[in-house]
Amino acid sequence: MGDKAFIDDLLSEKRICRFAVTRKDGSPLIRPIWYIWEDGKFLISTKTIGIHTKIVRRDPRISIVVDKDDPPYKQVVCEGDVELIENVGLDHELLRRCAERYLPEKFIEKFMSGPVAQADRVRFVVHPRRWTISDAGANPPIHPRAGEYN
Repeated sequence: MGDKAFIDDLLSEKRICRFAVTRKDGSPLIRPIWYIWEDGKFLISTKTIGIHTKIVRRDPRISIVVDKDDPPYKQVVCEGDVELIENVGLDHELLRRCAERYLPEKFIEKFMSGPVAQADRVRFVVHPRRWTISDAGANPPIHPRAGEYN
């Protein structure tokens, strides 16, 4: 399997990403967050007033990790830049897609009418620049190395 197929396969699984930004003082801030992987980009809906949004406005460089945390271990690490799309209101189109991906069907409507879904949102479109991949289950195993996504 090529790198692109490996990346697409892992990112298409129902896994939470860990989204990392750099605070003004240089320290990292990492948050688990839902995402949609589409057309070679991460789509993320988050609150307008969130700390990650504030940091991304100042510095759009981010890192994302998506991994399989049970054997055989796999991981995709992405470094990229956020295109910040503001004024999307409640962004229910993307938020509903995320809810349908991550929640059992019986909880979706309750979530969509709850306080998290009623807050003004922004959309992060993450454009990957660099990849690191590993796959302990491959034969031979893929130890962490640069990945290609062409």
